[in-house]
Amino acid sequence: NPVNITSCGRLISPNTHYQVMNDITGIECLYFDEAANNITLDLNGFTVTGEYTWPITTTCFFSEIRNGTLNYNGSRSIGVLDIQLGDSCLFEDLTIETPFYGITSYMSDRMKFHNVNIIASIGVYMEGSADMSFKNSTFIGSRTGIGETVFAHEGTLFDRIVLEEVNFTNYTQHVRMNGNFQMEYIIRNSNLNFSNVSLNYGSARFITQHLVVINLTNQTGNPISGAIEIIQDGFN
Repeated sequence: NPVNITSCGRLISPNTHYQVMNDITGIECLYFDEAANNITLDLNGFTVTGEYTWPITTTCFFSEIRNGTLNYNGSRSIGVLDIQLGDSCLFEDLTIETPFYGITSYMSDRMKFHNVNIIASIGVYMEGSADMSFKNSTFIGSRTGIGETVFAHEGTLFDRIVLEEVNFTNYTQHVRMNGNFQMEYIIRNSNLNFSNVSLNYGSARFITQHLVVINLTNQTGNPISGAIEIIQDGFN
C-alpha cells in the first residue's frame, strides 16, 4: 500500500510507493535519501512548492516521480527539480514552473522525462550528467516574456540528449554549451533551432531523425504497416 505524504520531509525507505495527499509548501520540501532506491513518488495531481530551496531534491536510483506540479516561490536562482548523483529515473506527467531553473542535474545518468511541461527561464542546467531524454514535452521561457535558454551545459563529457516531440517557445537560445566535449543531440520531430545554439569551447554533434510511415500490403492484399527512420546528420 502507498505511504501517504501530507507535509514536507525525507523519503528514506527503499522499494516504497509514496503518495502525496494534498498541496505541500516548505523549505526543501521533499528530499530523497541517498539510500532510498526504487521509490515511486506519486504527486497525485497536487502541487509541491519550495519557498527557499528546491521543492524536490533527489539522489534517485531506479525511481519515479509523476503526476503533479512543482513550483518555486523564492528569490534564489536555483532549480525546481534538483537531481544529484542519480541513475535511471523516470519523471512523468509533471508541470514545473519557476522564474529561474526548471531542472538542475549534477553527475546523473539515464534520466527520462515523459509528458513534462517546463516553464522556466533556463529549462535544464546540466553539469557532468549524461543520457537525458525528453518525450512529448514542452518548454516555455516565460508566460509573459522571453526566457534565456532551454538547455545549459557546463563542463560535460559524452553527453547524449534525445528529444522526441518536444516544443520550445519564448527562448533566446535553445542550447548553450560551455566547455563541453563529444556532446550529441538526437532530435526527432522537435523544433530545436540550430541558429539558436551557442558553443563556447568544445565539440558537439546534432542528428535529426524523421519518422516515415509507409502503407504496405502483403501477398494476399491485406494492408500492413511499417516504419522507416531516415537519419539526417545535422552539424558538428
